[in-house]
Amino acid sequence: MDTCRYGEVSVLHLEPETYARLLHLAETGPGRPGGSRYDPEDPWHGLIVEPHSYGCWVHTGIVEDGDTEGLPASLLAVLREAHASDAAWVLFDADLEPMLDLPVFEHPDGPSRPGRGGAPPPEPRRVVFSYLVPVHVEVEDDQVTRVVVIDETPVTDPKVVEGDPAYLDQALAASDNGQDWPSWRFGY
Repeated sequence: MDTCRYGEVSVLHLEPETYARLLHLAETGPGRPGGSRYDPEDPWHGLIVEPHSYGCWVHTGIVEDGDTEGLPASLLAVLREAHASDAAWVLFDADLEPMLDLPVFEHPDGPSRPGRGGAPPPEPRRVVFSYLVPVHVEVEDDQVTRVVVIDETPVTDPKVVEGDPAYLDQALAASDNGQDWPSWRFGY
Protein backbone atom coordinates (compact mmCIF):
# COMPACT_ATOMS: atom_id res chain seq x y z
CA MET A 1 0.00 0.00 0.00
CA ASP A 2 1.25 3.42 -0.96
CA THR A 3 0.68 5.95 1.81
CA CYS A 4 0.88 9.71 1.45
CA ARG A 5 1.52 12.39 4.01
CA TYR A 6 -0.74 15.38 4.26
CA GLY A 7 -0.62 18.72 5.99
CA GLU A 8 -3.34 20.71 7.69
CA VAL A 9 -3.33 24.46 7.48
CA SER A 10 -5.66 27.31 8.36
CA VAL A 11 -7.59 28.88 5.51
CA LEU A 12 -6.52 32.22 7.03
CA HIS A 13 -3.22 31.77 5.17
CA LEU A 14 -5.24 32.42 1.98
CA GLU A 15 -7.03 35.53 0.79
CA PRO A 16 -10.82 35.15 1.07
CA GLU A 17 -11.12 35.21 -2.74
CA THR A 18 -8.54 32.44 -3.11
CA TYR A 19 -10.26 30.24 -0.54
CA ALA A 20 -13.66 30.88 -2.17
CA ARG A 21 -12.22 29.91 -5.56
CA LEU A 22 -10.84 26.65 -4.11
CA LEU A 23 -14.22 25.80 -2.58
CA HIS A 24 -15.87 26.55 -5.90
CA LEU A 25 -13.42 24.27 -7.73
CA ALA A 26 -13.97 21.52 -5.18
CA GLU A 27 -17.68 21.56 -5.97
CA THR A 28 -17.87 22.52 -9.66
CA GLY A 29 -14.39 22.15 -11.16
CA PRO A 30 -13.27 19.75 -13.88
CA GLY A 31 -13.94 16.16 -12.97
CA ARG A 32 -16.80 16.98 -10.60
CA PRO A 33 -20.28 15.72 -11.52
CA GLY A 34 -21.81 18.44 -13.66
CA GLY A 35 -18.60 20.42 -13.28
CA SER A 36 -16.94 22.75 -15.68
CA ARG A 37 -15.02 21.51 -18.67
CA TYR A 38 -11.22 21.37 -18.36
CA ASP A 39 -9.58 24.50 -19.74
CA PRO A 40 -5.81 24.10 -20.29
CA GLU A 41 -5.47 27.91 -20.38
CA ASP A 42 -6.91 28.28 -16.86
CA PRO A 43 -4.11 27.84 -14.29
CA TRP A 44 -6.70 26.90 -11.64
CA HIS A 45 -7.63 23.83 -13.68
CA GLY A 46 -4.11 22.48 -13.09
CA LEU A 47 -5.00 22.01 -9.42
CA ILE A 48 -6.53 18.87 -7.96
CA VAL A 49 -9.08 20.08 -5.40
CA GLU A 50 -11.41 17.85 -3.40
CA PRO A 51 -14.21 18.90 -1.06
CA HIS A 52 -14.01 18.32 2.69
CA SER A 53 -16.48 19.15 5.45
CA TYR A 54 -13.97 21.56 7.06
CA GLY A 55 -12.77 23.18 3.83
CA CYS A 56 -11.02 21.45 0.96
CA TRP A 57 -8.06 19.27 0.01
CA VAL A 58 -5.49 20.48 -2.54
CA HIS A 59 -2.84 18.21 -4.06
CA THR A 60 0.72 19.61 -3.91
CA GLY A 61 1.85 18.04 -7.21
CA ILE A 62 1.44 21.29 -9.14
CA VAL A 63 4.43 22.68 -7.23
CA GLU A 64 6.62 19.85 -8.51
CA ASP A 65 5.22 20.19 -12.04
CA GLY A 66 6.18 23.88 -11.99
CA ASP A 67 3.14 25.09 -13.95
CA THR A 68 2.04 27.64 -11.36
CA GLU A 69 1.91 30.90 -13.31
CA GLY A 70 -1.35 32.73 -12.64
CA LEU A 71 -2.01 31.15 -9.24
CA PRO A 72 -2.06 33.33 -6.08
CA ALA A 73 1.21 33.68 -4.17
CA SER A 74 -0.51 32.80 -0.87
CA LEU A 75 -1.72 29.47 -2.22
CA LEU A 76 1.65 28.65 -3.75
CA ALA A 77 3.46 29.49 -0.50
CA VAL A 78 1.36 26.97 1.43
CA LEU A 79 1.66 24.30 -1.28
CA ARG A 80 5.45 24.77 -1.47
CA GLU A 81 5.75 24.52 2.32
CA ALA A 82 3.69 21.32 2.32
CA HIS A 83 5.58 19.85 -0.64
CA ALA A 84 8.92 20.58 1.08
CA SER A 85 7.61 18.55 4.05
CA ASP A 86 6.80 15.61 1.71
CA ALA A 87 3.06 16.18 2.00
CA ALA A 88 1.11 15.10 -1.07
CA TRP A 89 -2.07 16.85 0.07
CA VAL A 90 -3.00 19.96 2.08
CA LEU A 91 -6.25 20.21 4.00
CA PHE A 92 -7.29 23.85 4.14
CA ASP A 93 -9.27 23.73 7.39
CA ALA A 94 -11.66 26.53 8.38
CA ASP A 95 -11.41 25.56 12.07
CA LEU A 96 -7.62 25.79 12.42
CA GLU A 97 -5.72 28.81 13.64
CA PRO A 98 -2.76 30.05 11.56
CA MET A 99 0.43 28.14 12.46
CA LEU A 100 2.85 28.74 9.61
CA ASP A 101 5.30 31.58 9.29
CA LEU A 102 3.28 32.90 6.34
CA PRO A 103 1.01 35.91 5.90
CA VAL A 104 -2.41 35.76 7.55
CA PHE A 105 -5.43 37.29 5.83
CA GLU A 106 -8.59 38.65 7.40
CA HIS A 107 -11.82 36.94 6.40
CA PRO A 108 -14.46 39.55 7.36
CA ASP A 109 -17.28 37.02 7.75
CA GLY A 110 -14.97 34.39 9.18
CA PRO A 111 -13.74 31.46 7.11
CA SER A 112 -16.67 29.39 5.97
CA ARG A 113 -17.01 25.67 6.14
CA PRO A 114 -18.90 24.19 3.21
CA GLY A 115 -22.51 23.95 4.27
CA ARG A 116 -21.86 25.71 7.61
CA GLY A 117 -20.95 29.19 8.67
CA GLY A 118 -20.01 32.10 6.46
CA ALA A 119 -22.30 33.14 3.69
CA PRO A 120 -24.89 30.54 2.76
CA PRO A 121 -24.19 28.77 -0.52
CA PRO A 122 -26.15 30.25 -3.41
CA GLU A 123 -29.24 28.41 -4.55
CA PRO A 124 -28.43 26.38 -7.65
CA ARG A 125 -29.76 27.77 -10.88
CA ARG A 126 -32.07 25.19 -12.37
CA VAL A 127 -34.25 24.84 -15.41
CA VAL A 128 -35.85 21.77 -16.96
CA PHE A 129 -36.56 21.98 -20.67
CA SER A 130 -37.89 19.66 -23.30
CA TYR A 131 -37.29 19.37 -27.03
CA LEU A 132 -38.11 16.85 -29.71
CA VAL A 133 -35.53 14.29 -30.77
CA PRO A 134 -35.86 11.70 -33.51
CA VAL A 135 -36.52 8.17 -32.38
CA HIS A 136 -36.01 5.12 -34.58
CA VAL A 137 -38.42 2.33 -33.72
CA GLU A 138 -37.80 -1.12 -35.21
CA VAL A 139 -40.78 -3.48 -35.47
CA GLU A 140 -40.63 -7.12 -36.60
CA ASP A 141 -43.71 -9.30 -36.79
CA ASP A 142 -45.79 -6.84 -34.76
CA GLN A 143 -43.17 -6.68 -31.97
CA VAL A 144 -41.07 -3.66 -31.13
CA THR A 145 -37.54 -5.07 -31.16
CA ARG A 146 -35.46 -1.94 -30.77
CA VAL A 147 -35.82 1.74 -29.97
CA VAL A 148 -32.96 4.13 -30.64
CA VAL A 149 -32.99 7.75 -29.50
CA ILE A 150 -30.83 9.85 -31.78
CA ASP A 151 -29.14 11.87 -29.05
CA GLU A 152 -26.76 13.77 -31.32
CA THR A 153 -29.63 15.97 -32.45
CA PRO A 154 -29.07 19.67 -31.72
CA VAL A 155 -31.47 21.23 -29.26
CA THR A 156 -34.09 23.19 -31.18
CA ASP A 157 -37.26 24.93 -30.03
CA PRO A 158 -36.82 24.11 -26.31
CA LYS A 159 -39.78 24.51 -23.97
CA VAL A 160 -39.34 25.33 -20.29
CA VAL A 161 -41.01 22.64 -18.17
CA GLU A 162 -40.03 23.99 -14.75
CA GLY A 163 -37.43 26.18 -13.10
CA ASP A 164 -36.02 29.58 -14.01
CA PRO A 165 -36.82 30.56 -17.63
CA ALA A 166 -34.17 33.31 -17.45
CA TYR A 167 -31.53 30.57 -17.09
CA LEU A 168 -32.64 28.74 -20.27
CA ASP A 169 -30.09 30.29 -22.68
CA GLN A 170 -27.16 29.55 -20.36
CA ALA A 171 -28.50 26.04 -19.66
CA LEU A 172 -28.76 25.38 -23.41
CA ALA A 173 -25.14 26.46 -23.89
CA ALA A 174 -24.04 24.20 -21.01
CA SER A 175 -26.01 21.26 -22.40
CA ASP A 176 -24.15 21.59 -25.71
CA ASN A 177 -20.59 22.24 -24.42
CA GLY A 178 -19.28 18.71 -24.99
CA GLN A 179 -19.82 17.38 -21.47
CA ASP A 180 -21.09 13.84 -21.08
CA TRP A 181 -24.77 13.63 -20.33
CA PRO A 182 -26.07 11.30 -17.66
CA SER A 183 -27.84 8.13 -18.72
CA TRP A 184 -31.15 8.47 -20.48
CA ARG A 185 -34.22 7.84 -18.41
CA PHE A 186 -37.49 7.01 -20.12
CA GLY A 187 -40.94 7.92 -18.89
CA TYR A 188 -41.98 10.45 -16.28
